[in-house]
Amino acid sequence: MRLGELLVADGRLTDEQIDQGLRAQVLWGGRLGSNLVELGLLDLDELSWALARLHGMPVALARHFARTDAALQQRLGPGLADKWQCVPLARLAEDPPRIGLAAIEPLPSEALEEIAAQLGEAPEALVVAVAAEMRILYHLELSY
Repeated sequence: MRLGELLVADGRLTDEQIDQGLRAQVLWGGRLGSNLVELGLLDLDELSWALARLHGMPVALARHFARTDAALQQRLGPGLADKWQCVPLARLAEDPPRIGLAAIEPLPSEALEEIAAQLGEAPEALVVAVAAEMRILYHLELSY
């Protein structure tokens, strides 16, 4: 299933609204979801929820970004954060402890290995959640 199909199936948007987003995508480029947000048809958390459902991943919402651990973020260099378009969020209260990481899509094992190595963790210690591209890009700019 594709994002537009999911949003229509969930009753969040109509076929006409998806078509509007697709036309905007042709004109301005970017991802469909970002265009739908720019058009005011979705907010970033709604888009993030849809992406999480689409990819079968946890979701990273505005409230998660509001509680980010700046020291943890500084452990991941800007080059690697930008390369994989991801932002460390915080240590999770789990046993064993894990690190929440927000990304715009599922990360390949190569990315998890590189990120974990730079954070001084095992790849299994990373929990990747999906967030809207616009939110990730904003926080990359803010943090780095």
